[in-house]
Amino acid sequence: MQNKSKNQISFDGLTKIEDYYTVVGVAELFGEAWATANEANKMAKQGDGSYKLVKENVTLAAIGYDWKIAKNGDWWNDAATGVNPSGGGNNTLTITTAGRYNVTFTLAADIKSAKAEIELIEAAVVIPDCFISGNKNLTGKETEWLGNEFTMVYDEANET
Repeated sequence: MQNKSKNQISFDGLTKIEDYYTVVGVAELFGEAWATANEANKMAKQGDGSYKLVKENVTLAAIGYDWKIAKNGDWWNDAATGVNPSGGGNNTLTITTAGRYNVTFTLAADIKSAKAEIELIEAAVVIPDCFISGNKNLTGKETEWLGNEFTMVYDEANET
């Protein structure tokens, strides 16, 4: 046996393509929505046989983010169970505090279960009701302050 390339293994003249796994989901988390072959979201095989993808320093609002695992650049369900190891349909990563996160996706070595774990790096500060910046009155809206950026859409009709 000798390695031919990163995803190919040769056995006495026969070549087997090694499976690879990608985490897919909403664009806010993965950069491109539901892109099954996006190299940036390809999981790395670990020494214990599991697969892992870490998305670092991602700004997330306090909402749910859908995701699942793709195999070899295509939609995938386990042959034995008929469901995707990340939970059948889409999984939802629920963020309860807006902020910057490291998000780790892990596919178990037996390829039968997957999980997402979060690490909060910096929480957003919520400024309720009113915030005045220059001549823009953001009355009646909640604004999230994170580092030196605001995340909010204000109503042009409320400008003063």
